[in-house]
Amino acid sequence: MKILILLLTIATSLPAFAQRHAHLADSIRTAANIPELSYAVISDNDMIEVYYAGTRKAGTNMPARSTDRFRIGSNTKAITAFMMDRLLQAKGISWQTELHELLPELKGQMNPAYTHISLENLLSLRAPLPAYTYTNTTPDSSYFTGNSAEQRRQFATWLLQQPPITAEGPLFYTNAGYIVAGLCMEHLSGKTYEENLADLNRLLHTRFSTGSPNTADNTQTWGHNANAQPVPPPDNYKLNWLMAAGNINTTLTDYTKFIQLQLKAFKGNSSILTIITANYLLFGFDTFAMGWFWERNANQHKEAHNLGNPGDLLTAVHIIPAVNRGYIVFANCQTDAATEAINYLISVLKKDYGE
Repeated sequence: MKILILLLTIATSLPAFAQRHAHLADSIRTAANIPELSYAVISDNDMIEVYYAGTRKAGTNMPARSTDRFRIGSNTKAITAFMMDRLLQAKGISWQTELHELLPELKGQMNPAYTHISLENLLSLRAPLPAYTYTNTTPDSSYFTGNSAEQRRQFATWLLQQPPITAEGPLFYTNAGYIVAGLCMEHLSGKTYEENLADLNRLLHTRFSTGSPNTADNTQTWGHNANAQPVPPPDNYKLNWLMAAGNINTTLTDYTKFIQLQLKAFKGNSSILTIITANYLLFGFDTFAMGWFWERNANQHKEAHNLGNPGDLLTAVHIIPAVNRGYIVFANCQTDAATEAINYLISVLKKDYGE
């Protein structure tokens, strides 16, 4: 509450629009102890406003820049869903196809409760698979062998052998559906997830990658803890198992291309994505569709959104097709104060540019 009061005070004291937003971003970055904060406001064809502020790593002379890469956590899910849709169209396979048809070799191994789960169920969080994230202690690295793709297959098979969760649906908030969907993607395409992502990069002229970007390049973006101290890149084998659910990294510039693709579709201006498919992916199911939460906002416009929070970074995105706007914010720490600051910044941007 204290930070919200501070942010309200800051916002009312600044000049209008772009200059005001830049000042606001700097102010809330300082108030919320965020080393780097960047944002973009976009339409289907334009970068209406973009701003980079702060530092890639606290305590260094590494200023924010357009080439900074962030691991986007659960915002990976919408990219996975988009890749899956293109694969299904190419193969002539329906979203309603069930696991026993997609993975017949696992039919005798999987828990019978999962036999009739469809791809649609997996990606819309409507499959009662067990909850799993990188903090789970079981299974550990001793369970599986082989290269990254082989371990993902073994892990997805292990998940399908576990009992279903008993919570009442229809939504089951677990990464497991995307992990199993990732296995289906690799099986249907005959390619690894990384190879499918490379195909997407060629299609969209992007450079999406996987893992922590500062593992290979320590001048890239660092995550930070609650005290704004840099966190070394995680050496966590589970991130590979969670590939399809939350392990893509990207620049703000490249991510805007993906979000603009959705907006182009809703304007009928995309040769890659139709309005029918875009509506299905973003709004096809109540509350959570294919990688997107959504609801009707105060203006009764459909608003799709998600928040990536992979441990020490935050990426927030909102898409409002009715006003042809997308709002994206990246921050290199993950705290309640940072989340509150990002939400406030997005609320100001939406008020000024449309919601």
